[in-house]
Amino acid sequence: MHTTAAVILAAGASRRFGGAKLLAEIDGEPMVRRTARAFLDAGTARTVVVLGARAKEVEAALSGLGVETVVNQDWESGEMFSSVRAGLAAAAGPYDWVLVSPADIPGLSAAVISRFVQQLPAPDGLMAAVPSTGSRRGHPLALSLPAAWAVSSWVGQEARLDRVFSDRAFVAVHITGFGPEVLHDVDRPEDFDQRRGET
Repeated sequence: MHTTAAVILAAGASRRFGGAKLLAEIDGEPMVRRTARAFLDAGTARTVVVLGARAKEVEAALSGLGVETVVNQDWESGEMFSSVRAGLAAAAGPYDWVLVSPADIPGLSAAVISRFVQQLPAPDGLMAAVPSTGSRRGHPLALSLPAAWAVSSWVGQEARLDRVFSDRAFVAVHITGFGPEVLHDVDRPEDFDQRRGET
């Protein structure tokens, strides 16, 4: 079994949602806590949640889980990659894979994450892997440790996660057989109502 760490991106201001999206509850549990718990239950050795907007409230929602938190001091820029960089730096360690995911994918259960991790190949150099449905890439993005180091050093216009699929230095692996649970995020209140019905 692969050793894994997780980086969960929870720093955004949720402007399109119009409120504290990550604190919205599914079955009585804040969405950010539900997502973090799924990664923990899937066996990640270390789970880091990157905070920004409403940092104290989101951190309180994670109380008692055993996750680590780090604050992205640049969250107000709206640049998601600054959270990726902060999370990868905090999750440094001797893991086979680092799993990177937004916190607003309520379909990501422990069972889905475990099935994905079980199908990951042995890491070898700069590798990235994703679960996919049809031709669409889902979450989480798995980075081998050398890939995580490389990605965390990117700056400027080259600093974007989808670069791992176009940069020829990387081996990209698509693991098929997944459904909408790895695709659907929550941007607006109507998305939340729909995703809650899917879980």
